[in-house]
Order: sequence, then structure tokens, then C-alpha cells
Amino acid sequence: IGVSTGRGADKTSSDPIWLQMLLVAVSLTVAAVPEGLPVCVTMSLAIGMRHMTEKKALVRKLASVETLGSTSIICTDKTGTLTCGKMTTVQLWHFGQAYRVTGQGYSPDGIIYPIGEDSWDGEEEKNAIAFEQVKQERKLHPILTAFVLCSDATVELEEVDTETDRGEEDTRREWVGAGNMTERALVVAARKLGIERKALLTSYKESLQNPFSSKRKMMSVVVERLDEAKEPISNPDSTSAVPGVTGGAFSMISADSKFIAITKGAPNRVIERCSHALVDGDVVVMTDEAKKQAIGQVNRLSSQALRVLAVGIRGYEQLLEDMSFEVVERDLIFLGLNASMDPERPEVIPAIARASHAGVDTVMITGDYLATAKAIAENIGLLVKGADNSKRVIDCKELRSLGANITKVSEMMEGKLKNTREERVTTISTFEKKRLQDQLQKLYAHVDEITARTKVYARAEPFDKITIVESYKRQGHVVCMTGEGVNDAAALQGANIGVAMGSGTEVAKGAADMVLLDDSFATIVAAIEEGRKIYSNITKFVFFLLSTNVAEVLVILIAMLAGMQSPLSPIQILWLNLCTDGAPAVALALEHAEPGIMDEGPRPLSEPVLDKVQLTGIAIQTIVQTSLCLYIYEQGLLWHTGVWNGQNPDNTDKENTDGIRKAQTMVIYLIVFLELLRAYTSRALRTSLFSMGVFSNKNVQYAVLFSIIFTLLVGNVPGLKEAFDMRSLEVREWGLVLGLTPICAIVDELTKCVYRTSGFGQRPKAVNMNVGYVPMLRETA
Repeated sequence: IGVSTGRGADKTSSDPIWLQMLLVAVSLTVAAVPEGLPVCVTMSLAIGMRHMTEKKALVRKLASVETLGSTSIICTDKTGTLTCGKMTTVQLWHFGQAYRVTGQGYSPDGIIYPIGEDSWDGEEEKNAIAFEQVKQERKLHPILTAFVLCSDATVELEEVDTETDRGEEDTRREWVGAGNMTERALVVAARKLGIERKALLTSYKESLQNPFSSKRKMMSVVVERLDEAKEPISNPDSTSAVPGVTGGAFSMISADSKFIAITKGAPNRVIERCSHALVDGDVVVMTDEAKKQAIGQVNRLSSQALRVLAVGIRGYEQLLEDMSFEVVERDLIFLGLNASMDPERPEVIPAIARASHAGVDTVMITGDYLATAKAIAENIGLLVKGADNSKRVIDCKELRSLGANITKVSEMMEGKLKNTREERVTTISTFEKKRLQDQLQKLYAHVDEITARTKVYARAEPFDKITIVESYKRQGHVVCMTGEGVNDAAALQGANIGVAMGSGTEVAKGAADMVLLDDSFATIVAAIEEGRKIYSNITKFVFFLLSTNVAEVLVILIAMLAGMQSPLSPIQILWLNLCTDGAPAVALALEHAEPGIMDEGPRPLSEPVLDKVQLTGIAIQTIVQTSLCLYIYEQGLLWHTGVWNGQNPDNTDKENTDGIRKAQTMVIYLIVFLELLRAYTSRALRTSLFSMGVFSNKNVQYAVLFSIIFTLLVGNVPGLKEAFDMRSLEVREWGLVLGLTPICAIVDELTKCVYRTSGFGQRPKAVNMNVGYVPMLRETA
């Protein structure tokens, strides 16, 4: 337009019009594109990562910081995340008697005493007497010895580096555990009766081990009795149904059986593989009635939010060629049960409440029994105590079957038919494919109906997590999934946000988007809040930058169409981009969370960065800023050239040029001051600046001060002033500039007031996803 009409060019310049217009066009391109945006976004995400790390959340993938803010459901493990991750044995049971185990953590301090109708539960002095009796009777020695030998965990007293209240380094001795957390509880319980793993290994030698698998829910070891085993028997007066020997915790096993197989694991799995049971020192046939009694005890303990393990043994005269778990884990002698508790983290209840208030649902996925999982969920507020939660808690066996069917049908649709000999690819007809698609949709619908109402998944396996994640994603959720094991990697990769535990495996960490350094559920909620804050800040400086840049383009375009010289030269445009875009935008990236950010529901991933609130604001600010700049430019030309377009034929070219330069200087100062004041109001898109605190973000103060100082230097220091084609202003010019400066900020505040009053563009308030936390908070209070 400039080249064809000759408008907008500097008449005093020796450069041809096309070259001047080319420079203006390049400058306009620079002005139109917010080149500072990628830097600001990257800085915002990086700073968010640093803040999350300070809160014990290590983000491995930069883009995940923003995705966290859209999380609508958290699928969390129980152990170590919702609980403290320190299992403590609290009860033991064998046929005929239950026992209370006192003490906390890994310290062996504590006693074991009988509980029941005739017990002295609650009377410390009498309990201590009962403890001495328990040690003398040694009825618990077979159970605890078996548990310890069938465990790999250790608990030792070690020197630990600590820090005093004054920040000084110090050391102290404390009990430190290694290995599986549940097995640590078994080792500690045994130590309370004087049974130690190191001492046992002088009497028993492990010959082989069948590791635990999530499919069979058990593990087993085979130990060899050494000749020097001289342990006293549990009950010298007992007469075993199986020929006994003198000496050893396993005196109920025949002396001819040099090898003892020990199986521990899920109670229902162990009990169903038992053919005999130890009752008052005698080995008797375990009838169906006895099995029902044992299962009844399992249910009783599970309903108290306790994790229950069972243990059984059998003897072998020699090692067989096949000592696999199919052979070893059957025809067992049932010894008893161990019930351990992992206390809930104190911060979990308010964290679940905060997530629910923000419209983020929480579901628990655990390997515990249904009754145990339900009791824990009620304790932490996921479920309402006393309510009918039968449809909100499921055993994953049903889900597992549906997931397997989905996999099977999907493979059939791809033409993969598996048989026992080979996998062959076949072509299926269109009709068959349509039938399979309908079948697959029905399976999806069935799974989705289950997951939509479920809050607690019990007896879960790693494969179940994949089924759960895919179901929630089909329903439109942004899923955050936790995991720590090797088998959790697929679910972590399949979720929108995979969260690994800091104490988990390297494979899980490698597959995750974020690692919890403290393993705490509350850290996930804090990370979600940080993600929302970061996304909110990104929208703020995008809004700020675009409204500024669009206004600059329109000012130049309209002025040139009107026959004026461009209000801004190329070097001035570049300076404005550096001065008004860079520092204030970075300061907005460091803004604190806007009040009420956790009162709104999650943001859909499909929502554009600029919604109708931002677009409306950009349009309003562009119109106001463009009008003000054109007005002050025209007024400056009238004052200094005598005509509105700056081309007064009665003046010399030098007089017109000096007048244009002064008018341009007024435009530059006005744009700078307008945008710097708007940096304050852009700190929130709906909230009033005054309710947030005008000076609450110190970074904005630094950015504004930096921009003002350097703009004044450029406009007044000899040498710089000429380089940027600026002139010194008089009092009346400054008066007009400063008088117009607050207008954009005032309009922005009035616009926000209209938004708040009318509810325009307001995201719906979060719907409480968790009905259980309110009663729990009241109970806690």
C-alpha cells in the first residue's frame, strides 16, 4: 500500500520509497508475531518445574507441567502414597487364639499378648505378664519363624545422618528397613519374640525360592534343616498327627523331612491349598469348616483396614526334580495369619478434599482384599462410612475378565487368531468385522459403566491398570496414574500423566512423566494446582502480548491509509517489542496462583488457549489502544506541524520532520506507559487488581521499573535519542501522555467487572467428585 500510494514514507530520507516500506513491512511482521512468546512459555514451564521440585514433584517432561492442570481423575496406589509406607504388625492369629502386637515402625520395642473375651486388653501391667507367658508357651514361634524364613526383608540398627534444628549435621542410630514393606513388618514382629533372621540362618539354609507373582499372589521357599538346629519345640507335651521330632520351631514336621517348604501370601490362596492345620501344637486335617473359620478371621481383620497374610508349610525328605510352585504350594499345613497396618498419611484427607473441591476425582487401586480396601477408603474419606458402598468398590477379577475379552476381540478384528501352535494372520469379512466392532463397543460400554461408578479397585493387578486408564480416557478424562513396579510401566505410559514413586523401580521412573520424591498423594494435588497456575499465567501473557502487538499493527496500517507517515519507525517498533513485551511478559509468567483457581473444574484439553474471554479482551484493548495512539499522534502533528497529517506545505521539510519525530515520540511513550500499567491489570483475567494487591508481585515492579528507566534513557540521552529518532518532550506533551496512560488499565478493570457481574466466560464451578470427604473432615475436626 505504501509503495503504490507513496503514503507513509519519510520525505526527507534519501532511501527510495520501496526500501522504506520494506523496512516497515519487516518491522510490522516482527510486531505482529510475539517472538517473546516461546521464551515466556518455556520460562513459565521451567519455573513451574522448579517450583514442583521444591514441593517434591520431579517433572521429567516439560509439556507435562501444563497437562497436569487439566487432570480430572487421579488413579492412585494405596501403599506409600495414601499411607505412610511403614507396615506394622498389629495382630496375629492361629486356630484357638488371636494376639495383639504393640509398637510402631521398625523398632522391636513392643509386646505380644492374647486378645479375646477373657483377655486383659488395655491393662498394661497384665499385658506384660501375658507377654512373658506367650514367650514361654512359644505357640507363635512356628508362625513367625515361617514368615521370617519366607521373607527377604531386613531391619537393622544403623547410623543415620540427620540435621539439627540449628541446621547442624548430626548422626543418630535408628532402625532402617530394606526390602518389601510388608515383609519388614514380619521381621519386626518376630524380633519382639527374640526371633532374628541371622540366627535362623544358622539353623536353616535356603535351598530355592519361587518368587512372588501378582497372578498367584504367593511366594514360597524351601529351606534345609541343618544338623546343628537345636531350637526348643513350641509345645513339648503335644502329640502331632504327623510324626514329630524333638527340637526346632517346625517340630510338627517329621524328622525324616530334611527340607521344609514355606508358602506365604494372600490368605484365600494359601488357605485353599492347605490340607492340614496346626491346632494347639497338633497337626490335624483342615476341614471345610475350619477353612471357613480361617476365612472368617481374614474378613474380620480385613474389615479393620489391615493387610492380612497367611503362611503354611510342608516337609520333604529330599529335593524333588520339580520343585516349582505348582508342586511346592499345595497340601500345606496352615500355621496362622499376620495382620499388619500401614497408617494413613495425615495429609491425605485434606488433599483428597482439596482435589475433590477442584473437580478432580480420586480412585484407589490396591492389591488388598475388598474388605481391607473398603475400610481404608472409608478411613481416608474416599467413601462415606456406614453408606451402601457395594457398587463403589469392586474386585478387579470382573474387570480383568472384561479386559481380556477386549484384547481378544481387538486381535480378532486385526485378523490375528491365536492357537496353541502358531499365530496366523487372516482376512475377515466386512460383516464379521462389523459384528466384532459391535461386540467391542458393548465390552467398552460395560467396562465404562463399571469404572464410572467405582471409587476403589481391590485385588488389582498391573494389567487392570491399563484397562482402567483406557476406560477413563474413553470417557473424556485426563488421567493421572501412579505406579512403582516394572509391570506398571505400560499403564504409566498409557495415562495422560504417569506418576512414579521415588522409591519405585527405574523402569517405572523412565516411563513416567513425573516422579514423587516423597511418594505422597498430597504432592500430586499440589502439582495439579501448580499446573493450573502455569497454564493460567501462559494465557495471561499471551493475552497481554497479542493485544499489544495487534494494536501496533493497526496504528501503523490506519495511519498510512490515512496519508500520514508511519507513527513508528522500524527501530522504534523493535524497541517497543523489547521494552513492553519482554520484561512484563516474563513477570506475568511468575505470577502467583489466582484466587479460586482450585474452585473451578478441570480445563478440557480441547479448550483453546484463547477462549472468548481473552478474545473479547484483546478486541477491546486493541480498539482502545489503537484509538488512543492515533489520537495522540494526530494531536502531536497538529501541535508541531500545524496539520493533522504532518505534511504542512507552509513548513520546510525539516520543520515537518521534527514535528513528526516529536509526535512519534509521544506515541512511543504512550504505548510504553499504557502497556506497563496494563501489566498490572493483566495479572488476572477476571479478578480485580485491587483485591489481589497492586504490588503483590514484586517481579512486575522490577519489570516496569526496568522498562521505564531504559525508555527514558533512550528518549533523552544524546546519541541514543538520535539513533531511535526521538525528541525531548515539553510539559504539555508529557501532560497529554500521562493523562491518557491510565485509560487502558481502567477499561481493563471495567471489563473484568462486567465479566464478574454477568458471569461471561466463567468456567463452571467444580462438582464435588468425592462424597465421602465431608463427613470425614467433620469427624477429624
